[in-house]
Amino acid sequence: MKQYNGLAYTGNHSGAIDAQNVWAAAGAEVAWGVGISIQVRFTNDADIHFTTAGADFTI
Repeated sequence: MKQYNGLAYTGNHSGAIDAQNVWAAAGAEVAWGVGISIQVRFTNDADIHFTTAGADFTI
């Protein structure tokens, strides 16, 4: 299992690939699939928008 904890990114990163919307899972082995889950906490009233999530694999 690969986890990315403590992320605190803000802003719109849907226009292009950048350092805040790409993570390498080096050393992770995928056998049956990929699951993506998130937890979001708001300190004020806010909207959150998800553009997409996915993965590219090199075989």
